[in-house]
Amino acid sequence: MEINDLPPELLVTIFQQLSKEDLIWTIHNVCTYWRHLAQAGNLWTDLDINRLIIENHGKQDALLKYLLSILIHVQYVKSSPDRLLPLLIKSKDTLRNIRRIDLVPTIDSFYLSSKELFKGLSAKCPNLKSLHLKFLSESLSVLRQVFDLNLENVTLIHEQNIGNTRDIISREMETVAKLLKEKANEIRKTKRIELQSFSSDFLAPVLELNLSNLTRLTAFGNFIKDSTIHTILLSETNITELYLDFSNITDQSLNDIAENAKHLKYLSLKCCSRITDKGVAMLTKSCKTLERLNIRNSTATDSPFSSNLSLGAISPICTSLKILSAQNLPTFDIATLTALTHSCRILTSISFNYCCDLSDMSLGVIGQNCPVLLSADFSQCPEITLDGVRILLTCCLGMENISCMVCDGITNFCEMPPKVTVTEVVSHEHAQREKDRVIVREPDEEGKQKYSKLRNVNLSYCYNLKPEALIGISELCKNLHMLILRFCEGPVNDVSVDILRRVFTNCCYLEYILVGPEFNSTIHRKDIV
Repeated sequence: MEINDLPPELLVTIFQQLSKEDLIWTIHNVCTYWRHLAQAGNLWTDLDINRLIIENHGKQDALLKYLLSILIHVQYVKSSPDRLLPLLIKSKDTLRNIRRIDLVPTIDSFYLSSKELFKGLSAKCPNLKSLHLKFLSESLSVLRQVFDLNLENVTLIHEQNIGNTRDIISREMETVAKLLKEKANEIRKTKRIELQSFSSDFLAPVLELNLSNLTRLTAFGNFIKDSTIHTILLSETNITELYLDFSNITDQSLNDIAENAKHLKYLSLKCCSRITDKGVAMLTKSCKTLERLNIRNSTATDSPFSSNLSLGAISPICTSLKILSAQNLPTFDIATLTALTHSCRILTSISFNYCCDLSDMSLGVIGQNCPVLLSADFSQCPEITLDGVRILLTCCLGMENISCMVCDGITNFCEMPPKVTVTEVVSHEHAQREKDRVIVREPDEEGKQKYSKLRNVNLSYCYNLKPEALIGISELCKNLHMLILRFCEGPVNDVSVDILRRVFTNCCYLEYILVGPEFNSTIHRKDIV
């Protein structure tokens, strides 16, 4: 039996494991049969034209010819405008499968989105539903063409040219306001609109339209005030994502969000100096659908964006949280952490960077209360050790990623790990001590130890890390794919070949370890084993 005797569906399934370059330059040239299969529709549902052209420099003509042959199957295209336009012009087919296009300029390409491009999209892509467009102030006239396409989803990312003077910006924004008023009806017909801008001049005329279909807003900077939020949040708003980092809002805005943003799923409030724990607690208590929350205090004490939010700002009633980032918190008490994690048991990702009070006891609480945790970042937390990491991993066997960069306490494991670690939970209200047992998992019924599924570990800048610790990590995480030890200037730099051999032997999927200050400094499996 030869490989071509296999059913074509099975061969296509095999080809799905290959890169786009393998399909184009290798599979395509094997035989006529394989060439036909390599152009199967389910192999080309998405296409990143920017990446293919950059990585195949010097082969543009052959690549363009091949892309024209498979473009009819593509559903999602990512490209710069100047690279997509030639394909639309030369394509003889109507591209009925294309549903989404991201127009993202590269360093060596244009921001320009021309009228010809939108004419091509209108003529060749009749089923286009979503457009993601990044544009400069100079190309604001494209907004008219965008809403002529009658799309369901539009994402507009406005990048202002730094060289423009205030007078030029004002004239540009007058043009925008006029265009938006002309297209107001078409804009309101769009089901979903996402806006990202760092310019109050651009956002002001957009927000004046009172768009009930605005679902995502990214607006960084202190020009975002309570009045701005009040304008956005109509009683019937469908907004699901708000990125308001470094803004000038107060608890009044958080109250407006809590009352009107009933569908809110993601909220980012990094370095908002005027909000308080009370406002955040009220919001997280009211938003029943909130899945992702990002709060962060500024690392600079004299920064105008300094705030004093604490972990207690997050209401334990917010049980829908899946992703939590709470960075640079001044206090991190066990009682509050216990209450929060006990309620938010579906947390899959946490980030507690720069939390100096975070300890092994904290990791034990997280491990016990967050059984489905997949990713954790404890960088810049000097009190945690590898024993705390071990407790966390043995409780959360499904974890895939952990980062403990710049953690001075990361040195080595204890010789004999305790089977039970007892943590003391101190209640602020009653000043009573409770004991909460964190169980390190025992071997299963067959006597086989259950190992962590951890794939990626980042211990960069851990200057006190001992070489022997690598053996403990490899024995605990046999599924390890990537180990990063960048800038670990200390004992681990003198790691012996014998230790490295044991690490690679224990971790059969680990192909290399990233070490040293250079990005190309690696220790490869083939050189050790």
